[in-house]
Amino acid sequence: MMQCPFCGADLDWRAVTELGRCGCGARVAVSRGQVLGGSLHENDAWERLEERLRRDCPDWRVYAALLKAGVHVEELFEGVAYLGRVFGWPAYAVRGRLARRPPEEVGRGGFNALRVALCGRGFVPSVERCDGERLEWWVGDLDGGGLKVCPEHPEGSAVAVVVDVEAVPVRRGWGAPDPDVSDAVLEGWSAWLAGNGAAGEYEVRDWITVSEHEVGEGFVWRPSPERVVLMSGEDWLEGLRAGLGVYCRKVEEYAAGLGLG
Repeated sequence: MMQCPFCGADLDWRAVTELGRCGCGARVAVSRGQVLGGSLHENDAWERLEERLRRDCPDWRVYAALLKAGVHVEELFEGVAYLGRVFGWPAYAVRGRLARRPPEEVGRGGFNALRVALCGRGFVPSVERCDGERLEWWVGDLDGGGLKVCPEHPEGSAVAVVVDVEAVPVRRGWGAPDPDVSDAVLEGWSAWLAGNGAAGEYEVRDWITVSEHEVGEGFVWRPSPERVVLMSGEDWLEGLRAGLGVYCRKVEEYAAGLGLG
């Protein structure tokens, strides 16, 4: 049994597979093939819907990136909603006029505001998996520094940010030619962070899971839930800059204690 996303009516298999519609007028579009190993929406049913949506969507790149990142189709478009799988195949409910939701509506508060802001800055989404968890990363550059940003990282349910350590002058020098010196500095950094990594909403970490085979260094940002729903894209970007500042200050504080820099 499925449920119509437009009117809430229960849909039995006959309504979905034989009639192909709900009593409210919504039609059911079931895919006939799916890209193996691809994302949920890489199927021929979505391709047909996408073709219609793109005709009146000058900023399709933004919507395509958000869709790839995992934002629900109903959050991005009007007239279509993901219905579920019919005998294993992705299906959609369609009713009325297909249209994009305005960017300002899509990016109004919450983590979608962060996603839209990152997309506007040229960040590109990359979906990774680790231990069954889905990790959504946005990869790009902010004010000259390379970052990977995960809006809702499973470790702590917070924004995780991996920093390009080669772009941080003091931190870059820790990969010293002498491996014994380098190992001691990095081990000390890890131990030092255990008691000194936190700073308000931010926590600097030397270990952030990126994927099954990759970890990185950076910070975790935990804004309050009440604040998250109100934040604009610029608020999110300023928060990322603030977190990067916290990270750099922690690096400098630790390095100063060892006479590095």
